[in-house]
Amino acid sequence: RFLEALERPIELEEVAQDLTLDVEGSIGVVICPDDGTDVDTLMQRADVAMYTAKEIHNGYEFYSTDRDQNTPKQLALIGDLRRAMEEDELVLCYQPKVAMDTGLVTGVEALLRWRHPRRGLISPDEFIPQAERTGLIHALTRYTIEKSLDQLCAWREAGLHLNVAVNLSRPNLINLQFPAEIDALLTERGVSPSNLELEITESSVMADPLRARVVLARLADLGILLSLDDFGAGYSSLAHLK
Repeated sequence: RFLEALERPIELEEVAQDLTLDVEGSIGVVICPDDGTDVDTLMQRADVAMYTAKEIHNGYEFYSTDRDQNTPKQLALIGDLRRAMEEDELVLCYQPKVAMDTGLVTGVEALLRWRHPRRGLISPDEFIPQAERTGLIHALTRYTIEKSLDQLCAWREAGLHLNVAVNLSRPNLINLQFPAEIDALLTERGVSPSNLELEITESSVMADPLRARVVLARLADLGILLSLDDFGAGYSSLAHLK
């Protein structure tokens, strides 16, 4: 009944005449006590079921342990990640970018690493997907860009003038506030937007191309460099490249 109610077109006469919107919903369902006996567990698992419905476009899904990637170990890892940002356990390694014609280092790519006090060095492949699923990726991206810009300033004071590239995740490209946040970080540090390059993947753009286009246009208008990574790995159409 919820889905049927949402499927009714919404008329927005106050915005534009004869403008109607079609809205879809994604619903996650849990059963108590089978799926949990406390509010926090039930809400977390309902969220998992909702995202499953969203991914497979099925309207609604019941919670299933087979589809829940949030094991207790992974959930604990996310809690540690919040603390790691506060206590500067995360470190950035800078991979040089060399101009082939001159052999000169023209810039670097910032690569995030996590030195966990108990588990040692943790690969980004292990904690980045978790951060994306929980929404922590926004704080993590901001942390990475802040530290990268601080390093640029330190290099500038030492006489090194370089650009730095930072990878963006899919949630960053649908966050309409993201360009303004980056603009503020650049202004605070007196770094030119042309010294920051943001690397995006084709798949992250195609997740929500309309909103991603708005965000990317705003970033480009600021003068930030944009680069497309792994083009053709998921979508080979040159129309998408345009």
